[in-house]
Amino acid sequence: MARRRPPRTPQQRPQPRAKAQPPVDDLPLLPEVRRALRSDDPWAVAMMASGIAWTMRHPADVGWSAGDLVDSFIGVDVRETTALLAALAPMVDHELSVTIRRTLMRRTQPLPAALQALAQQVPVRGAHMTSPGDRGENLYLQLSLPDGGVVTWFVYVDYSLGTIVKDAFYAPQTIDQIWAWMQERSPGTEDAVWTELSHADVRARLELAIARHNEMLEGPVSDTWPMCQPLLEVSLATCPEGGDPRAGQSLPLDGAPLDLGPDDPVDGIFYEVDLPERAMALAIIGGMDLPDDPELYDAIWVMVTGPLARGGDPLDLSEAAVVGILESVAPYLPLTDEVWPLVPEALRIMTRHAARVRSWPDGQEERVIAAIDAAERFYGSRMTTPEARERRRQMREATAITESGMEGYLLDSLASVVGGRDVLDALDTEPLPDEPLDLTGVPEAARDRVTAIAAVLDTVMEDLFDGVEARTACRRVLAAIARTDHRVLMRGRVDTAAGAIAWIVANVNELTSPYGPVTMGDLMEACGIASGSVSQRATTLLGVLGIYRSEWSYGSLENVDPSWLVAEERAELVEEREAARRG
Repeated sequence: MARRRPPRTPQQRPQPRAKAQPPVDDLPLLPEVRRALRSDDPWAVAMMASGIAWTMRHPADVGWSAGDLVDSFIGVDVRETTALLAALAPMVDHELSVTIRRTLMRRTQPLPAALQALAQQVPVRGAHMTSPGDRGENLYLQLSLPDGGVVTWFVYVDYSLGTIVKDAFYAPQTIDQIWAWMQERSPGTEDAVWTELSHADVRARLELAIARHNEMLEGPVSDTWPMCQPLLEVSLATCPEGGDPRAGQSLPLDGAPLDLGPDDPVDGIFYEVDLPERAMALAIIGGMDLPDDPELYDAIWVMVTGPLARGGDPLDLSEAAVVGILESVAPYLPLTDEVWPLVPEALRIMTRHAARVRSWPDGQEERVIAAIDAAERFYGSRMTTPEARERRRQMREATAITESGMEGYLLDSLASVVGGRDVLDALDTEPLPDEPLDLTGVPEAARDRVTAIAAVLDTVMEDLFDGVEARTACRRVLAAIARTDHRVLMRGRVDTAAGAIAWIVANVNELTSPYGPVTMGDLMEACGIASGSVSQRATTLLGVLGIYRSEWSYGSLENVDPSWLVAEERAELVEEREAARRG
């Protein structure tokens, strides 16, 4: 449900310019700007402005124009609005930028040099890092700031999805400091290949990847991307033009066609951006004796482009990947009783196809096939339990449009969020009770770890939110994950696991906003996470419960347990349910 709409508090909507200066209280984000100005982060205000600028590029989604918002800042002559205007000036179109700069000439409040001269950052160094088996790369751009400080951009470009930016954020450190930190904290970094790139080449590659992301109907989203896109574009504009987007590149750009071999069932037809997934699906269809049923073909296509695309390139199969599909992905797809038994054999065909296309080393294909064989028995037993059958039925019900017209579409979209029409109909608006952490069904060996994670979450929810409903929601999410597969909570640091669960609860309940009073950055900082994103860890935890980000449902998550939703969020769903019924 996160990001499905901007905050709807009336006070948070920008006000048109009035003849008299409106009171400061009319702009509730100003305290957040004030805190950002005191922050050690040189770009804290610039990042807020970037989120605003990105939202201004999508006025149809928010109901107000860029000019309205800028007018509301111009109408309040205080240091906080001056800071926002200074940061916005290089991020907006020329006409609006001129209006802002004329206003700034009349403002007298002092601002940090890194903010006042935001566009005067200077590129110092560019680099990219690739890892064996990864179908993407990390790009780095180090910049010197007007006040003598330094900032480095981290941008991950995914080539399996068609050369797009998948995540981006910055840190007030040099590339050397980042590399030293990664070698110390990130396992597997010793196999990474680190290569210097010119500033122009970094700019060319990232501008291509940003353009491709913007062409997508709904591209990847993280805690910072694409909200940081306008700020990243300001940094890229300081680099020389004319670079080569393919410099030092060993992976295919622009969805370049791969050589599928003379016997591939694709027959050279589907040379498109999504070719690896399409070729994989057709290889499965060509290698299996399937009845002529379009629903079966659709199910195979979903299996290939859905869960595999979430993890990257479908041709990059490993023993862990295929076991993960059988144990943690396929059981949570809305597969029919005719389709789910075909999954292990489909994986075998996928493996043989990938081994041929990618020229796997000797023995890898046999090891992956053996892993599928070993996991197949467990998969079969898990798929035939009454709970599994009911779960698949509910998921199929939630994704099917059962009524014609807009009313049916809206109700089905709302129902997909909470797992079905029956669940949507039964929603109440009573506040979540204050209940203890329920460790029933959690293995004894995992209880200390789960309790430690809960302690962090309890403190954070009490400090930042109501302390009862949000805390209960976090405890329920944590307990559900621990009961289902406690192993995913045993890896990594306690604060990272706590941050991922807090991210889940905040997103499904819309507890945070880029405009405050509590941002996602505030929440992560309270969990002990100073930098970086936990969205990928949260996605892994949600996958254990069969919950994935969806491009098709009303929100960005579907099949969410309604017992995780606070009263205010459920009340919104009930209100929208009744509005859909009234037409």
